[in-house]
Amino acid sequence: MAGSEHQTLGLYIGQQHVATVHFEYTRIHRFEYTPQWQQEGFALSPHLPLHAPITEKAANLFLRNMFPEGNVFDKALQYLAISRDNHFAILGKLGLEAPGALALAQSIEQLLLPAQFEALDLDELAKRLNENDRNLAVWNGKVRLSAAGVQDKLNVMQHPTHGLGFADGAWASTHLLKFESKNAPCLVVNELATLTLAQAAGLNVNKVQTIQIGQHSALLVERFDRRFNHNHTQVQRRHTIDGCQLLNRDAMQKYERPLAHGKHTRDIRDGVSLPEVFSTQQWAKQPATHTLQLLDWTIFNLLTGNADCHAKNLSFFVDAQGIELSPFYDLVNVMLFDFAHDWAMGLGDEFLDDGALPSTYDLACFAHACGLQGGMVSKRFEKQIEALHTQAEGLLLNLPCHNQQEEQHLQQYLQVLHTRLAHFEKHSRAIQRAIKKLIIQ
Repeated sequence: MAGSEHQTLGLYIGQQHVATVHFEYTRIHRFEYTPQWQQEGFALSPHLPLHAPITEKAANLFLRNMFPEGNVFDKALQYLAISRDNHFAILGKLGLEAPGALALAQSIEQLLLPAQFEALDLDELAKRLNENDRNLAVWNGKVRLSAAGVQDKLNVMQHPTHGLGFADGAWASTHLLKFESKNAPCLVVNELATLTLAQAAGLNVNKVQTIQIGQHSALLVERFDRRFNHNHTQVQRRHTIDGCQLLNRDAMQKYERPLAHGKHTRDIRDGVSLPEVFSTQQWAKQPATHTLQLLDWTIFNLLTGNADCHAKNLSFFVDAQGIELSPFYDLVNVMLFDFAHDWAMGLGDEFLDDGALPSTYDLACFAHACGLQGGMVSKRFEKQIEALHTQAEGLLLNLPCHNQQEEQHLQQYLQVLHTRLAHFEKHSRAIQRAIKKLIIQ
């Protein structure tokens, strides 16, 4: 099979055969819905229509966006002795626990295995986290990753009686366990703080808690695409796609400037932009609500310094009625770390390089380009600014800290936040006037 010219994998939701993925040698070649799904199901994305030809490019972009990213993925491929170009092998090995409700398998029998649970050895995990060249991808001879993204993480199940562990067979992961790296100390408490503030500002965010693994802080994140049933015998999965899948883009295009912001590449802007993100309301079940949620997400990122707000940090539930935003996730104040501080997507032509703050004109360019009323944008700024002014200090200073470094980090977070709130309080009020000048000019 592995050496044949033509190969296939079945794409399933539950035990229902949704589609067949055809490969030429190892590369994705064709995506074909089953006749039953065409009659009873729905398009998995706007670019995989039920009753129209699906291009090879769309099939590749949809499926390859399921791949993990970064160093953990490299280690998994090295262990499996699989090339990055061998899409058939990657999807065949990692596809049983693809994001959302989808699973890829060579046969339905792979999906009918009994529920299995293997407890996570926390002492072994702590030992691995202490290593300079940590390997979190492989446990007891099996690769344990599928979620996209570059941050070190593990897919785990949190069972009410069994605790934390790995799920197989009829079970699937229910949580993500996320870790700090040595070049980003306090990342866990930072993300906890930012998610806490987002909830206070009125955003729908996923549920998290911090835990200690030896000397290391970790964030236990409840997956919004997974739920236990009432008696914890089955994990129910919900079809979910990320922003790159929704917009038919490569994972490398999750940033508007995918080749970074160097002298010779800063003007190459063929990645996902904010106007494109807001254009997704065309597929939304409730377009007005959808647009307002995206506006609140954008404003909150600006207020708190989450410059890494790229297209794969947005996800959408999809069904026959359309799309709706999932809870927001991966919210971090990156201004407190030695990361690139330019914005993932520009406000007009402004990417706020080196941590710069936007002008009223920049905010007006953003609103105008995305088809947003300036008055509404100003009001949403004012609402969040008031909520954060009122609640931020009490919320952040009462978060659980495990050492003095985390306490100092939260104090610094507050200082940065107050500076940003004061700036936006001044500049967000005049957006409507700036838009009128922008149009007249």
